[in-house]
Amino acid sequence: WYSDGCALFFNKRTFELVSSNPGEYKVGTQVFIICTLLHRASGKSIVVAVTHLKAQRSETNEIIRKAQISELLEYVEEMADLASTTTTADGNDGDEISVQPPILIMGDLNADPPCITGPGGCVERVLQTGRYRSAYPVQDLSSSSNLFSTWKTRGDSTV
Repeated sequence: WYSDGCALFFNKRTFELVSSNPGEYKVGTQVFIICTLLHRASGKSIVVAVTHLKAQRSETNEIIRKAQISELLEYVEEMADLASTTTTADGNDGDEISVQPPILIMGDLNADPPCITGPGGCVERVLQTGRYRSAYPVQDLSSSSNLFSTWKTRGDSTV
């Protein structure tokens, strides 16, 4: 039995661990870690998630990755809701509003670009929420030219 893992490291002088939610996905043996960190200098929180999704190119594995990323987004949003703060709309005596902290999602998504998987792949699912953006420039989800942050060779195939 073989399982890929993940780790989340942070500078303890800069951040304080407020809460942590490590877990396994309902489908597959892959894992995730979601933490709320408090930035000591500013007093502001950030929710950070790291994951390692199902590997290997196949339609079945892409379905698993989509389920895993949907589950991760659900957990991340729950954690962000718990870490939300309230403030007044105008900064003074206005109506109170809830403000979620920033969210950072990192990991090995083992995902092919939509031009290979078709629409609705796991990366596209994250970006289409409108809440998240890639750290890499992604203008056209149908093009593979700008969607890879790494590449690998497996057998005769290089991606």
